[in-house]
Amino acid sequence: MLLRAVPRVLLFAAVVAFAGGCADDEGYIAEALGEIDEAALRDGVTVELRGEIGSVAVPMLRPVPAADDRALEQALRRTTTLVVASVASGASADLATGSLVDGDPAGPGEFSWSLSGGRDQLTLRFFNAAPSGLTLGPGRAYQATLSVADNGYVERVPALAFDVTVEER
Repeated sequence: MLLRAVPRVLLFAAVVAFAGGCADDEGYIAEALGEIDEAALRDGVTVELRGEIGSVAVPMLRPVPAADDRALEQALRRTTTLVVASVASGASADLATGSLVDGDPAGPGEFSWSLSGGRDQLTLRFFNAAPSGLTLGPGRAYQATLSVADNGYVERVPALAFDVTVEER
């Protein structure tokens, strides 16, 4: 009687082991979070101004996982700050705080995020006037601090400081 039960127990164990192994299948593995290229940012960043719209690119070492654009934008809105400060005056503004918009920002405090086709570059577009009236201008020295809290798309960055140059296009 015991010998008849052994094959059933082994079959049950094999089925459980196989089912447990499914979590390792490609379809069940969560993609790695995107990783910001901190070294590239530390080398300095250029903000491009086109009229009243500014943009700054955040390069990635590892691409951001596939995501619905709106879900990614909302996650970045809740978890990301990009504070730019004038070296001369100390005045600062967070370019990633305010009103998240679709398309081009059209007024003070508006911004949007976009992801390149290869998912290897995030771009923050912002209206070049904070609600307080602060603007960025070419020929002035700026320092920025980027921080990213835990989210499902980009690895955490506690606080990363870098120089910013502003160019009009």
